[in-house]
Amino acid sequence: MSVLLTFAIWAWVASVIAPADATPTTVSCNKIVSPSGVDGGPGTVAAPWKTVNYAVEHLNSGETGCLKNGTYAFREVVFRKPSVTLSSYPGERATMQGTVKVEIGADNVTVSNLNLNGKGGASNIGPFVFANNTTFENDDVTNEHTDICFMIGSISASAGPATNTVIADNRIHDCGMTPSRNQDHGIYVGKSDGLIVRGNWIYDNTDRGIQLYPDAQDSQVYENVITENGEGVIVSDASSGNVIRNNVITDSKIRWNIEASNLYGSGNVVKENCVWAGSAGGSYYQQNGGIQPANERGPGLTSVENTVTAPQFASASTADFATESPCLSDTEAPATTPVGTETTTPPPTEVNVTLKPGSGQATEGKPVTLVGKVSGGEMAAGGAPVSTPVTIQVMKNGKWHKVAKAKVKRNGKFKIRKKLGRKVTGGKKAHVRAKLAQYGRSRAVTIRFKS
Repeated sequence: MSVLLTFAIWAWVASVIAPADATPTTVSCNKIVSPSGVDGGPGTVAAPWKTVNYAVEHLNSGETGCLKNGTYAFREVVFRKPSVTLSSYPGERATMQGTVKVEIGADNVTVSNLNLNGKGGASNIGPFVFANNTTFENDDVTNEHTDICFMIGSISASAGPATNTVIADNRIHDCGMTPSRNQDHGIYVGKSDGLIVRGNWIYDNTDRGIQLYPDAQDSQVYENVITENGEGVIVSDASSGNVIRNNVITDSKIRWNIEASNLYGSGNVVKENCVWAGSAGGSYYQQNGGIQPANERGPGLTSVENTVTAPQFASASTADFATESPCLSDTEAPATTPVGTETTTPPPTEVNVTLKPGSGQATEGKPVTLVGKVSGGEMAAGGAPVSTPVTIQVMKNGKWHKVAKAKVKRNGKFKIRKKLGRKVTGGKKAHVRAKLAQYGRSRAVTIRFKS
């Protein structure tokens, strides 16, 4: 195992405790919000705004609003502008009490260093994420056992996916009504593409810690502790290409730590996790560390090189392992690397895929030229071409469809000319991306057609 990898995992274990701590002093604030403030003023330290609703409505794209200590209660806060950030004021920790929504079009929103309590909001559910490139980081998220916490993407068949959501270094806990209704989860991933769930402590949620249903595509769930939930992680229906790796997943109270249900999607992998079933849920769910048997999961979810062992938490609720925990490696110093972190499969971040249309506009019914480049990983190691061709995909009816493959040259560049009309809803524009299996994919680009 490399020194770099050991350092990265050490940063994860330490950062899980951060949501209870004060906001880092590196946060830069453009506007200030305080319980003693007045909406309509300049939003400065001397004359802060008062409410989160006013801040979200009046922050400009690219600005950060910082909340001073206190509890900000509201029925619903809705982000509608792109590139807006909310955080606690440096050195402090604020609480937002109510329903939070990031609506379609509010791309690149960040919510960080806050306590988020959905209880008493418009629906008790939340945060809701419907936009693209949304980040929740270093937050404490709960609703005191009233409903679902995170809802990523709509489950409506007509809605597009929430893409590239990042949920990192949070505590997500005590979500879901008790007793169980079998539908209240810490993170409910409805229709999503490219979700990252990393470095979180997900615990004591009534039903699933994470549910990937009905259409979660290409999620990366890694370096989390998922413990003492009704179930750990479930993958269902059309969900495909999701990788659940290098997590500690233990002590589910009702059913499996890892399971599939009605799964007809493909390419889902559970690998190199530390798993332990504990004593809850009955003996049937305690086999194989709480990983559902292969004949019940079906071929759409494979399990590879997971370690079955008791995690020996010093305290699960305070995000702490005992120093002798077998879920931590003692082969490196410091001894805080979860079991199963070594892998020969390059992580998605090792190869970058870019894509752009060959021209700004295309003619309806005519071929479109797409050019792009693959960089990093094998390309950076001496110019050898990546062996896997690039797949070109087009969005239609909320799903990505393969339309072509392109060869990658020795310099990493690729180019293709292809008609896209059959796959374009309405014939006026197309959302296109390039994907390199097991490595990564480009951001989607929009091509507009003229008649």
